[in-house]
Order: sequence, then C-alpha cells, then structure tokens
Amino acid sequence: MTGTGCALSAIIAATITCGETFTGAAAACVFMKNAGEYAAKHSQGLGSFASAILDGLTIPKE
Repeated sequence: MTGTGCALSAIIAATITCGETFTGAAAACVFMKNAGEYAAKHSQGLGSFASAILDGLTIPKE
C-alpha cells in the first residue's frame, strides 16, 4: 500500500534518535506490524485497510 514505507521510515527516524539504532529500528518495525495486524482485522478491503492502518498506528495494541 502506498505510503506505508514512508510512514515506517518516519517512525524509524523517530525511534533511532534515542541512541539504540538497531533496537529503535526493530521496535518501529514491530509497531508497524501491529498496525498492519489491526488493519487486517478491522478492514473489509483496500480502501478501508488504508484508513485502518492509520487507526492501528494511533490505537494501543489490543
């Protein structure tokens, strides 16, 4: 889906500023994975998946 790679890059950039670059990058990937899992559960197609992945980035993991 267009934009998810850019979003992941931004999240990685934010997390690696803490000093632990590998750990920060890994945490960002897990964060995006959790958002994708949320979107997969709560969407009905590609259009709603795009919105649901944004929701998944802002809603704490269930």
